[in-house]
Amino acid sequence: MQAQITNQVNIGTLPSATITMNQLPGPAGVPLLGNLLQITPEKLHRVIEKWSDQYGSIFKFKLGTIPVVVITAPETIQYVLKNRPEKFRRLGKMDDIIREMGVFGVFNAEGDDWKRQRKLVSQALNITNLKTFFSTLDHITEKLLNRWNQLSAQNTSVEIKGELMRYTVDITSRLAFGYDMNTLEKKEDIIQNHLEIIFPALFKRINSPVPYWRYVKLPADRRLEKSLKVIHTTMQGIIDQTREQLVHNPGLIDHPSNFLQALLAASDQEQPVSNEVVIGNVLTMLMAGEDTTAYTIAWIFYFMHICPEVQQKMQEEADLVLANENTIKNYDDVARLPYIEAVALEAMRLKPVAPIFFLDTLVDVVVEGTLVPKGTGVIAQSQFAAAKEEHFSNPEKFIPERWIKGGCPAHNVHNERAFLPFGAGPRFCPGYNLALLEMKAVLAMVCKNFTVTMVTPPENVHEIMAFTMMPSSFFVKFDRRKGV
Repeated sequence: MQAQITNQVNIGTLPSATITMNQLPGPAGVPLLGNLLQITPEKLHRVIEKWSDQYGSIFKFKLGTIPVVVITAPETIQYVLKNRPEKFRRLGKMDDIIREMGVFGVFNAEGDDWKRQRKLVSQALNITNLKTFFSTLDHITEKLLNRWNQLSAQNTSVEIKGELMRYTVDITSRLAFGYDMNTLEKKEDIIQNHLEIIFPALFKRINSPVPYWRYVKLPADRRLEKSLKVIHTTMQGIIDQTREQLVHNPGLIDHPSNFLQALLAASDQEQPVSNEVVIGNVLTMLMAGEDTTAYTIAWIFYFMHICPEVQQKMQEEADLVLANENTIKNYDDVARLPYIEAVALEAMRLKPVAPIFFLDTLVDVVVEGTLVPKGTGVIAQSQFAAAKEEHFSNPEKFIPERWIKGGCPAHNVHNERAFLPFGAGPRFCPGYNLALLEMKAVLAMVCKNFTVTMVTPPENVHEIMAFTMMPSSFFVKFDRRKGV
């Protein structure tokens, strides 16, 4: 590939402060409400991009009376993300809201708690474990193929986000908990229906100027409470079963076979893991493993439809690598899909599911010559730079070849530091390898067996910011390829 994703950042000391935060430019607001009336939460990332075009790579706006600093320059974002957790942390308000939902996992942990939990998560998602898990992943991919074969035979279109979330929930639950949720074959009351409520509710609460739900419960808040109760009950049942496994098979304590077993085994060590942390990490793994990968694959299907020449090249590569098989059977063959991987990277450049990072400053810090006081909210918008000519040639076009060394010599502007779909620095997403593995498994299977056609007109598909950035609902058809 032309560029390898990295979380290694080498940045010199930023210059001394030349202005204060109050001197930053930004959109004019109104008393008490600030800029709230100018913000549509579902389009927050695009609003910020528009303001950045007007006010530059660092500016401020107000959520009510609370000032927020926005950064969009990739070098500045790299600096901020690298300096976690010493100078920056995840937004404190976000942490409060997540903890209200009963989540005490690695996503919102800080300091020593984060270091300990991060180690366990990284071990669960390392390459060695993914290789061992690959046959199970392939088995779940075969279930998805069977499901889509039936839909194709019936000439039935499907809402693709929901389909893909079933797949990613099944994979994440098997890898992290050793539990087969089998949402691909269940028809009713699947946990995915409850999981998909959480992120939009979280995003809405983060952007609310007052925590109204603590005093008045709207119908959406009651739905959230119901879903959280179902999820917590389900997870507690899985945890209880896993505890019984450890009792009956003590060898698993020293050699756990999944993430949950490792967490519970750690409870008996010198630094025990509390039950709420166990549940919190179970939920974190399940939620993070569901939405982000499913949304990215959905965006890839969108691009496969509007760029049929890309879909054809993907099919040619899948035919070559899979040969007489319908899915990838050998883990080593995953590395033989450079074009499909390039398609995934290009989709993540144009449609990153995490275009915004919400942070707080832990100390007074200088950012782009501006003194930002301790306790200030900071929004890092990474999608902005990835769509600029100074970082990628013809940035508005979907060109997977730009990610293949020598594959697209006309596109020689390629700044990998402006590509941040998984973050950067110490908290670089540990699920990167699993996400890319799932993407390549699904895409190779689809391209070997089907041609993807959108039923929903592409112009009717829109970006929706709901903590993660997802496509609006759209339907596709899977047409069996001739001779397959």
